[in-house]
Amino acid sequence: MKHIDGYQVGRAFLGSPSSAYLRQIAYLWELANQKELGDLPVASGPYSPLFDPQKFVTGKARRNARWRVDFNGNGSTDYCPTVRRTPELQSLLDSNILEQANAFVFSLDKDVLDRAVKWAYLSETQGSFAIENETPTSSKSEAFAALLARASEPEVITEAYLVALQNLTATNPMDTAVEFRHKQNWLRNSLPGALGVTYLPPPPDLMMSVMDGVMALVNDADSGVDHLVRGAIASFGFVFAHPFMDGNGRLSRFLSHKTVFSSGLLPDGLVLPVSIANEAQRKTVPSGAAKLLETCSKLLADNGYRRFSDRRQIHWRPIHLSLLGCDSVRHFRAENGQGITQSGLAQ
Repeated sequence: MKHIDGYQVGRAFLGSPSSAYLRQIAYLWELANQKELGDLPVASGPYSPLFDPQKFVTGKARRNARWRVDFNGNGSTDYCPTVRRTPELQSLLDSNILEQANAFVFSLDKDVLDRAVKWAYLSETQGSFAIENETPTSSKSEAFAALLARASEPEVITEAYLVALQNLTATNPMDTAVEFRHKQNWLRNSLPGALGVTYLPPPPDLMMSVMDGVMALVNDADSGVDHLVRGAIASFGFVFAHPFMDGNGRLSRFLSHKTVFSSGLLPDGLVLPVSIANEAQRKTVPSGAAKLLETCSKLLADNGYRRFSDRRQIHWRPIHLSLLGCDSVRHFRAENGQGITQSGLAQ
């Protein structure tokens, strides 16, 4: 939208001021460019949803009277991932998984439930560290289990709150944070130097706007978005932003718990097998969250890193790695085997 001439948008709107598509385009243009299109007539026609609820999972509508558009995205304009309403996903939504889980829990004998919950805490703790190929000390394991137990607490998610949690889970004392990062970080594989970089998160200034959107999404229990979907996209957004130098994966899985338990649909003290599910997905679904991040980086590479990023290397050691270009180079789409489409950062 930042590369579209506002004059052409206004001219098209003048020709059909009641067109839902042209009103949506004008709305998005003003949103992306942070300024108004001038000298135009008042928009007419019925309010139209920005996302078709028949095709996408959507949130509650927020009206824009100027363009008669209902913003019904999952989250905010800072972070608005789209989730396609495929038959497979709709079947899961219709089955009301949280209600089934709640009914199952209350059908168990209390002693059996207590033993199962203790095992679940141990399993989720071990699984969360195992995903990142780390073996935690006993104190770190206890700290992470205690962290999971706090998922049902009515704490508002803020930067300070996340920093405190990061300090509890960081395996290296040198990586404990005092705030969100102010330098570039990246994910890598076993290849040497810059060749091993698999994902380049947003630079610090762009990362802050993403995290504002992610935190708002977690805190908005009345967003209208299905709670399991909200937990999944909040967790993914945290990994996408990578606000810390260490501990991002573990905290993203905690946010899944935190978001789901904010619904009030599950009793306190339970733990969801997020890590087990993630690991199972890695083995059965080739385009999971990690693949989606790699896809984003590959899109940049395929379009020429000289345009969008800058890698410099002396021998095997990378000395500079940054994302270049305008902040609109933050939009990507990917479809998994079930056809669910996710796109991050709708700017």
